[in-house]
Amino acid sequence: NPPRFNLLSLRHICDVHPRPDADLTGFKRGGILRRRSLHADHEELLANSPQARKRARQAETHRLRNISHRSTVRTYIKKVVSAIESGDREAAASALTAAQPQIDKMVGKGILHRNKAARHKARLAARIRAMAPAQDSAA
Repeated sequence: NPPRFNLLSLRHICDVHPRPDADLTGFKRGGILRRRSLHADHEELLANSPQARKRARQAETHRLRNISHRSTVRTYIKKVVSAIESGDREAAASALTAAQPQIDKMVGKGILHRNKAARHKARLAARIRAMAPAQDSAA
């Protein structure tokens, strides 16, 4: 008789012991495909080869770094917007001058798409230009 494969033998072959009601499919957490194991607090990478495991580790590192860079750019943009809303044109212009190289740097790193970066810079510059006549007439 040929060996019969059932769920128990597949668990043994895969070296995975999930809960009886759990399926053997993968899920994503933190951008990396993982699989549940017997213990609720333990997860395994679904990568099989050493190269794939390394790429999964690198992807996680890059994902966390990208989150940090994206947050930095958003902070620069928020500084420009808050300066615009406060009505201080000089502060807004200097904040935009500081933000533009950071936005361009994130385009080079692939964090932002170049069109989105151009859209942000153009809209912020337009809002600062729109402030100019109101500030000149008030002075």
